[in-house]
Amino acid sequence: METYCLVAEGQRIKFPVTPSSASAPTAVSTVADARVHMPHLPVPKFSGNCVDWPGYYDAFTRLIHQNERLDNIQRFHFLKESLPAGCDIRQIPLTAANYTVAWDTLIQRYNNPRVVFSNHMNMLYQLPSIGKEKPGDIRSMISAVNVCAAACNTINASLQDGDHWLAHYLTAKLPKETHSV
Repeated sequence: METYCLVAEGQRIKFPVTPSSASAPTAVSTVADARVHMPHLPVPKFSGNCVDWPGYYDAFTRLIHQNERLDNIQRFHFLKESLPAGCDIRQIPLTAANYTVAWDTLIQRYNNPRVVFSNHMNMLYQLPSIGKEKPGDIRSMISAVNVCAAACNTINASLQDGDHWLAHYLTAKLPKETHSV
C-alpha cells in the first residue's frame, strides 16, 4: 500500500490537476467557440437577362435588401454596382429615397413570371437538333431541359401538364436513328 501511495504522489507531482480543468468538462463549449468564420460573399451581379433574374433577386434580397445593418444609401450603392453598365437604373441619383424607386422599377421590369417562362421556352425552342447519336450531346440537351423545367417550377409555371408536348418536341430534336430504337 505504501508503494501505491508513493506512485500516486509521484503522478500528482508530474501531472498536477489544475482547478480550471477539474471543474469544467471539456465537451462544453461557449457560443463564441462554436462560431465558424465564413468567407465574405460578394455582392450578386445581375446580367440584365430575365432568365438570371430569379437567382439574382433571391441573393440580392437576402444579402442586401433585407440586411438591417445597411441604410438605403448603402443598399442603393450595392444595387447600382450589381447592375450591368448600360442599365438605366444606374443613372438615378444616389439618394435614400431613390433606392426604393430603383428597386421597385427593377421588380416591375424583371419579376414577371410570364417573361421568365417565355425566355426559358425560347431556350428550349433554340436547342440544336442532334445530328449523330452522341451521349454527351444528349446529356447536354437533357441538362438544358432540366434547368428550364426547374426554373419554370420555381415561378409556378410547371411543364408537367405539357409533358407530352415536351417529349414530342424533344424527340424531334434527336437524330433519326434514335427514333428507330
